[in-house]
Amino acid sequence: MAKSQEIAEPAEPAGGEIVGFGEPAVAAVRAPPHATPPAADAVRRPSEAGAAPIALSVPAAADDGSSIGLGVTYFAAAEFCVRLTGGKLLIGGWLFDPAALVSSVSVAVGPTAFMPALQRYYRADVLLAAAAPHSGAACGFVALAEAAAAKPGDAVRLHLHDPGGRSEIRAAIRNGGGELRRVLDEIKRSLAPETRLALFERLGAQDIAAELSEIERNLLVAAWSEAVGEIPALLDDPPTATKLYIDGAFCVGAYGILVNGWRNPGRDPLAAIDCMQVGGTRQSVSQMWTPMARPDVFNALRDAGELTTTDEVGFRFVLPTALDPALAPSYLAIAFSDGRQRRMRLDIRPSPSDPLAAVKALLQSFGQSERRLMELLERHIAPAIAAVWRSRPTGDGDSVELAFGEPPSDPEVSVIVPIYGRFDFIEYQLALFVDDPAMRQCELIYVIDDPSIFDQARAHCTTIAPIYDFPFRVLYGRRNRGFAGANNFGARHARGRKLLLLNSDVFPRKAGWLPALVAAYDALPAAGAIAPKLLFEDGSIQHAGIAFMRYPAWEGMWINDHPLKGQPDDETARAPQEFPAVTAACLMIDTALYREIGGLSEDYVIGDFEDTDLCLKLRAAGRRNWLVPAVALYHLERQSQALGDTGSWRANLTLYNCWLHHSRWDATIGAIVEGARPAAAKAAP
Repeated sequence: MAKSQEIAEPAEPAGGEIVGFGEPAVAAVRAPPHATPPAADAVRRPSEAGAAPIALSVPAAADDGSSIGLGVTYFAAAEFCVRLTGGKLLIGGWLFDPAALVSSVSVAVGPTAFMPALQRYYRADVLLAAAAPHSGAACGFVALAEAAAAKPGDAVRLHLHDPGGRSEIRAAIRNGGGELRRVLDEIKRSLAPETRLALFERLGAQDIAAELSEIERNLLVAAWSEAVGEIPALLDDPPTATKLYIDGAFCVGAYGILVNGWRNPGRDPLAAIDCMQVGGTRQSVSQMWTPMARPDVFNALRDAGELTTTDEVGFRFVLPTALDPALAPSYLAIAFSDGRQRRMRLDIRPSPSDPLAAVKALLQSFGQSERRLMELLERHIAPAIAAVWRSRPTGDGDSVELAFGEPPSDPEVSVIVPIYGRFDFIEYQLALFVDDPAMRQCELIYVIDDPSIFDQARAHCTTIAPIYDFPFRVLYGRRNRGFAGANNFGARHARGRKLLLLNSDVFPRKAGWLPALVAAYDALPAAGAIAPKLLFEDGSIQHAGIAFMRYPAWEGMWINDHPLKGQPDDETARAPQEFPAVTAACLMIDTALYREIGGLSEDYVIGDFEDTDLCLKLRAAGRRNWLVPAVALYHLERQSQALGDTGSWRANLTLYNCWLHHSRWDATIGAIVEGARPAAAKAAP
């Protein structure tokens, strides 16, 4: 709001004929017979807060500027005037001026007048009383005026400047925060909740709110919150047959809110929808949502004979905003194309405290059969997941390290095994490692990545360690980091010159496999990541290199392809082959290179695609990724995760990770697929 400007005080009012001012609540005016001022019982006003409505009839100007007589009328009322703690006057009222006769409004206090900026807001009660319910005129107003010239007992005078000169209405000045409380109570008794919300939004505007003391702001917020609680959690607008309903809304971390709902578009398109929170936070959602088919709603509306133009009456969106339902209630402010406004409550559930739980809730909010799946993912779900996942705690903090047995002093390889969901695989691996003398020369690190199993896993390791007498370490970071985070956590504590990332459900077929991988890594040209062949328990191939293919169901996004998966194992194929990527279920890489390249990207949630992301980073750095088929291990595939709930969110998690991978590497993978084929390794230099 521009600062109030002091102006000269005119000598006498002009314009409409005001026949008398008494106390503010009993002001009257003689209006021409055809004028219809708002009825007193239709426009509910505070009984003690200000003047009754006045009707002003002014000369209408002809095209040449001459007067053509009385006949054009506007109506006005001053409802309250409170001296704020900071010294300024807060003035409120309404002005119904369909012909736009009032060119400006000035405020006079004592001998001095000021030209304040008016904050306008929609007043359905005034428009209804004026027989103009479909008008969108913002006829309510609030304004700030200087009060230095006011004396005890003064009244503020509002001068309405019109073609006939000037008309005047008055309101008694009230003093202090206690009077503001009384005014807010009177407003509550007099105005409908939606009208109060529109008023409070203007009072909460930056320029007015800055003039309020802390006590006055608290009074405003309390009255504002109370009004929100009185409006319905749905919109039903009979004049336009518009309906809007929110099925559910909940916070997703600190990112924003996920909103699901449906609407009947009706006969009048909505001009704007804003999400409001008590206190003044406003964010537009008008172009935010993605439509979705809702056969249940569509059929119900059709059976009821209500207007529908499409079966995509559902919608979903994630609104990036800092709304906190614990601090203040929220609601939707809806504007129609004709200017009318409505409000509806928005009940928001708080966010789960665990970021992974918030991610699961996002992933469970949609199905892969939706028509606008990729639009929903790209516009709403993916940005929200990324933000929530990034909000996880970082750093190793007060991690726990347990040592069982005496590890080698200078290991060539550090084997890192993340443990999530189930810890019994630790014993199965130890039972196979103990009979392989070469394994005693490596550093074996189990990373417990699941707080819910740490105590049991620690007790289990304490029990089995003396049985197998095989040295290993247990690391626990006190939180779930996901597959990439767990491996990176282990790599930061590793002492070996090479790293072997190993799933807990991968088991050697015979001894000597680790030295064979080390020898291959040292011999292969420009080795980035190398991996052995992995077999299912029946001996068929689970992994023999990774290629890429487009997946039509996901609009052609690149997915990881295991070309020989499920095929019989060809043990005669032993020469190393270069592939764009290999799996991190069993992957060897130089430790210094792993750290230099940034390790596995922790942007991928839980586990999927971070291994091919690593391999593509290595290729971009000039390295080559190799399959070493002469070395083979068994892989039970995904048994190590054992997450318990395998609902739709798991499939949608793969979709999200695929989307993230595709968005990063689309062009690179396209060039690889078009120009590269697996190549046999040449003799090492």
